[in-house]
Amino acid sequence: MLISIVKMLFAIGVGINVFVIIQLIRKEHVPSQPARIGLAIVSLWALRFFFLYVKFEPWAIEYPVFFIVDQYLFLLDPVLLWMYAKSIIRLLQWKWTLLLHFLPVSIGLFLGISSAIFFTEEMANEFTQAVNAMIEGKPIVATEEIIIIVIIVSTSLFYFIRSVLDVKNYDSSLRDTYSNIENLKVGWVISFQRLWIVLFLIPLLFYFVNYIFPSIDMLISGGLLMVTSILLSVFFNLNLLNQSYAATTVTRAKTEKESFSLGQDDVAQIENLLDTLSKKRYYEDEQLSLDKLAEYIELKPIELTELIKKSEYENFYDLINSFRIDAVKQSLADSKEQIIVIAYQCGFNSKSAFNKIFKEKTGFTPREYRLSLK
Repeated sequence: MLISIVKMLFAIGVGINVFVIIQLIRKEHVPSQPARIGLAIVSLWALRFFFLYVKFEPWAIEYPVFFIVDQYLFLLDPVLLWMYAKSIIRLLQWKWTLLLHFLPVSIGLFLGISSAIFFTEEMANEFTQAVNAMIEGKPIVATEEIIIIVIIVSTSLFYFIRSVLDVKNYDSSLRDTYSNIENLKVGWVISFQRLWIVLFLIPLLFYFVNYIFPSIDMLISGGLLMVTSILLSVFFNLNLLNQSYAATTVTRAKTEKESFSLGQDDVAQIENLLDTLSKKRYYEDEQLSLDKLAEYIELKPIELTELIKKSEYENFYDLINSFRIDAVKQSLADSKEQIIVIAYQCGFNSKSAFNKIFKEKTGFTPREYRLSLK
């Protein structure tokens, strides 16, 4: 009965990830590099759940390759997750130095598969003895298993730290380039990495330790690991399907606004910028970016960035959304149109982002502000 439940969990894992693979292939942004790497991650998880399902078949013990490949594929997860985070920020160049990140899993798979091919019978006997020992609750102390555990844990932690460092300042950097950033933010990647440590790496470590020194039924510990794995894949898949990617490279934002001594030309340029935005209402374009606005006012993007730094606004995001909020306030005073309709007309594309920015700029919610005008 317990085996049937565990196998059902594996089948659910395969089904969820195959469904997401199909959805990703159908999405328009699949050709983008981050989406392709995300697709590789989901495919890896679908393959893992399939291998786990197969391993519970009676005939699987005769094919050690299923057991070996499954173990070494755990070295691939942290690398792909780091590559996904990295590619969101800046497109990866496929050089030999990047391929070195796949060296541990490549060596592991090569040695493991070679052993499974040339020593099939011997390894099948070892796995049979291991399975019998697990059933009897006897400890299975294997040096190679301890080495694999140490490598998987250290590799995961190494790439987790790299991913966090790469993504940490990305969301704030978006504010220098885009006026609407809700669908571009990738803070969920850091949340997922933390969940990966808590809900996957630690249970996986416990599973392997329990494999070597049994304390509870292996089916129970394996089943718990699969439940957390499925929940993790659902969290990742939902965010992956909803994620949009920046069309241009996003530069790292500076933590503090520099102070400038403004000359007459600077003042004139800033006034011209603000006057043009007010008259042309470019902020009503929800897709407005730094590059777009620079093209409209015939400046280079870097020149526009420097001009904004010299103004009272923190960054491009603050500049455009300040104009949007002013336009919303005016419409709330002059019109009885629904608040969210006004927000969308003024360039916002997210209700939650609009409400947050409005509160920050005015100290009121949009509804409170409208009521205060009566």
